[in-house]
Parts: sequence; C-alpha cells; structure tokens
Amino acid sequence: MEEQRVNDKMFSGMVGGVLFFRVQPAGLLSKFRLFAAYGEAPDYTNVRQSNELIIHPGFNLNISRHLNIEIDPNMQRLSYGGRPTFTTYLLGTTLVYHFNKNVFLRSIFQ
Repeated sequence: MEEQRVNDKMFSGMVGGVLFFRVQPAGLLSKFRLFAAYGEAPDYTNVRQSNELIIHPGFNLNISRHLNIEIDPNMQRLSYGGRPTFTTYLLGTTLVYHFNKNVFLRSIFQ
C-alpha cells in the first residue's frame, strides 16, 4: 500500500502490481525486456484516485557487427470509473554504428 499527497488531498491505501522481465538471447535479438504495472494512482490534474496501466517493452537488434538498434516503446493510461482520462504513447529509438571498438556514432530519435 502506498500513501501520497496531491495538493491538500491525501491518497492512501493505493494498491498495485509490477512485472519486470528481461532476457538476453544471442543472435539478431540481443535483448528483450518488459515492464508492466497496474494499480491505483493519483490523477494530479483532477485530484482524484484513478487506475493506472503502464506497459513498457523494449528490445535491441544487432543488425550487423557494426549496427545496433534499440527500440523502446512506452504506453501509459490513466482511467477513472472505467473511462480513460489520460493516455500517452512514446517511442524512443537509438541507432548506434560502431566504426571500431573506440569510435561510434549514436543517433537518438523520440
């Protein structure tokens, strides 16, 4: 159970669960991870207790010996009374090209 104050209102007794999983296989897919959370959370805009769902998978792809791509999507949803009040989807992508073991070029897109 968690307790949190928003403005002058105290939210207590909030419950939820978290799942985290990560595996690092060999080959093209070099890393896969999943973070998921569901539970009660404060709605800061409307100052009320709501339900929150977070799904945050991610994976790394080794395209070649020199090129690595990391894809990092993120979804967060806040709902009250069964109706969504806030939803966000973010996608982060990182491209890394290794010229040799000391020199590389990194691009981050969001």
